[in-house]
Amino acid sequence: MAVSRYPAVTVPISIRFSDLDAYGHVNNSVFFTYLEEARIELIREHFRVEMSEETVFLVARAACAYKLPVEYGTELFVTMTVREMRRASFVIDYVIADSGGATYATAETTLVAFDPVSRSVTSLPSWLDSAVAAAAEKWGGEAPDHDSAHPPPSR
Repeated sequence: MAVSRYPAVTVPISIRFSDLDAYGHVNNSVFFTYLEEARIELIREHFRVEMSEETVFLVARAACAYKLPVEYGTELFVTMTVREMRRASFVIDYVIADSGGATYATAETTLVAFDPVSRSVTSLPSWLDSAVAAAAEKWGGEAPDHDSAHPPPSR
């Protein structure tokens, strides 16, 4: 994995009983909901001021590698790092881990900038780079390592 110039941002995730499947652990599809919750928290806390109705971000691609089953009661954290920014899209890497450092999944999403008026992909807004850097500075942390356990940074 390439090292990001943006530090990591970590968000706690609450496991609901309804997240469990018949085997008593979090269903694999729910991991994408956890990624979404973390991403929405990042956007709500750090991008909302800058965002307008002119540009929205849509998930163009999402992938998740499952490492360990998550049982009810596990205290989970999603650590996000913006790995790269392109002309019209950016990639976020994720590590889903517990407070002890066990990694349950790694994932990535590609988000594209979309103009809802013209209904087409558009260039990333100029404010995004500084907003990502400011979010990482506020929440701090190290870039996630997809090859080893990653305990979430303290806030």
